[in-house]
This record gives sequence, structure tokens and C-alpha cells, in this order.
Amino acid sequence: YYARAYAVNASGTSYGNQVTFRTEGAPGQACAQGSTMTVTHAAGDVAPVTKTVTYKLVQTDLSGSSKCWIAQNLGADRQALSFNDNTEQSSGWYWQFNRKQGYKHDGMDRIPSTSWSNISENSNWISTNDPCTRLLGSGWRIPTSTEMTLVFSSLNSSGTSLFNSLFRFHLAGRLLWNGVLYDRGNVGQVYTSNQSGDEHAIKLLFDNSGGATIEGAPGAWNYRLDKVFAASVRCLKD
Repeated sequence: YYARAYAVNASGTSYGNQVTFRTEGAPGQACAQGSTMTVTHAAGDVAPVTKTVTYKLVQTDLSGSSKCWIAQNLGADRQALSFNDNTEQSSGWYWQFNRKQGYKHDGMDRIPSTSWSNISENSNWISTNDPCTRLLGSGWRIPTSTEMTLVFSSLNSSGTSLFNSLFRFHLAGRLLWNGVLYDRGNVGQVYTSNQSGDEHAIKLLFDNSGGATIEGAPGAWNYRLDKVFAASVRCLKD
């Protein structure tokens, strides 16, 4: 909602500053494919910049029970236009594992340009650091590894099927251990809320060869210092 105060007297009408606020839906509120939710993100310790995003929503039980999902990356202005879409508008923002601060990368510069260090801690993604909750409101969260694995399995375990699904997963790239943008248009990585070790996390990984896996799951290969890499985030609502 958008509002501003005004006052009228004999001299005319004066207006105050416009303010914006958003009401939360009831927990478990259903959404339909094609419905939308518009959110104004304010720059701070979660959103890297201030902007208004209209998220496409889908209702699906592919994760094991019926949930409402955003059908584009958190912070993305739009759904991806193609599987190898390498634009910032479609890629959205990136997060290190169990960190609330998001990062924008326009291909040249990272915002914020803070220094990075290794992440080694025995923890899943805690709720107070969950950017889905912090940016979208109560009930929204990062999916668990079980939920993402069920989605992955239902979509025939290939990169192209991930894009052609209602989720429109695409090759948004990642930020490396030093915060440098890498592989946008070649690799896609989407975090789950579960770790696989002190330095590694479980996430959906796919590339332009069509290969896809749940990285960090038992038997899967892990990148060294995986948690320090920043990847895309999707959100669902209970």
C-alpha cells in the first residue's frame, strides 16, 4: 500500500512524503500460477539495493506438500527469458550460506563490495538469517534439502527440465570465494537451508550441458569452501 498525508486550508493543499507498507497474508495462503506479489526491498543488511520487485508465484506440491513458491530468484526483476539468460535483471541477488546479506552483481561491480572470509561453522541456515523471511515476511523461507530434492527428482533431473518447469530455474552463475561473479549463463546454483558439513552446503546445481544434481548430498562432489560461495535463493511459504 502507498499512502501520504495531506492538509487543506485557505492557502491550498500540502502533501507529506509518500510511505509504503505491506500487509502479510495468512500463513499457508494459497497462490496460483500466474499470480504475483509486489514487494519494495529497502537497502540494508539484507537487500543490497532499494527496488520494487513483482514476484510471480506458483502453488505446487512437488516439494512434498502444497506450498507457494516465488517463480524467479530472490531479488530478480523478472523470470529468466532463457535457460542461459546471463542478465542481472533475471539473475537476482546472491547469498553466502547462512548469511542474511545479499549481493547484487551487474557484471562489473558487486554491491556491497565488502571483504569476504571463509565460512566454517556447524549450522544449517538459521531463521534469523533467512533472507526469504527477512525480505518477504513471516512464513516465507528457504526450502530444505528434502524439499529441493523432491522438486529436482520430479523434474527428471536435467537442467533444461528445470528451466521448462513452472520454477524457471536458469543459469544465474555464482559469486566465488572472493566475491567475483563467475559462470553467469553457464552454471546455476540454488541454495537449500541445509548444510552438508562445516564448510559445505546442500544446493541444486545445474549447467549448460544439461547436467544437474543436488550438490552436497551423500555421494555428491562438493566445492571446497562451498559455504563462502554466494548462490541464488528461491523462497517458499508454509
